[in-house]
Amino acid sequence: MAELAGVSPSTVAKIINRDPSRADGAPQRRIEPGTARRLLAVRASIDTAADGGVIDATGTLRRLHALHARGWSRRALAIRLGVEHNTLSHIERTGTASGRLARAVRALYEELWDVAPPSATAPQRAAVTRTLRWAERHGWVLPAMWNDEEIDDPAASPAVESVEGDDVVERLDELLFLASAGEDLDRAARRLGWGSWETARRRAVLHGHPAGRLRSPGASEVAA
Repeated sequence: MAELAGVSPSTVAKIINRDPSRADGAPQRRIEPGTARRLLAVRASIDTAADGGVIDATGTLRRLHALHARGWSRRALAIRLGVEHNTLSHIERTGTASGRLARAVRALYEELWDVAPPSATAPQRAAVTRTLRWAERHGWVLPAMWNDEEIDDPAASPAVESVEGDDVVERLDELLFLASAGEDLDRAARRLGWGSWETARRRAVLHGHPAGRLRSPGASEVAA
């Protein structure tokens, strides 16, 4: 607080703990207006929280969930964050995170929000498929559905965008990714806002998008 407000640590200590100049050892009861303004201007946020400070994890969980909806497993994210798998489970259980971890998750989210998880090997593809199923069951939305300015606001909701708007090609790109990870085409289409795979396929054909060459529902490969 003292550093962020530009005042001495003793100034804050007198207000919170005790004022040495008082015989009764009580905290300071009056403060200079300028000092008060500087202290009151400090706002609690991911950026101002102490490394070990415990803060609300709304934004942290939304970022993790969005990456899960992209196919990034909890274990894969934990490895990249340099923490134990159970650390992310603890955030889920308690709804809180340390300032240090909240900032680390935010940085990782900014790095991976539009990056597909590794899928070169069979175990990697299986992990992606399990994670996509898990995210679907919980209704977690993709990163593109969150406004960066609102993702930390507990009162905010994911954006609902028209599948017929300018973002249709991005959604078709996402459909291709989900299909390559083994997702059922009908399920993937519904997750991305279309009523069925056939509706999505028609939009893909209209836009000349490669997703239009995907096979019928139940398949997960691009037709030759």
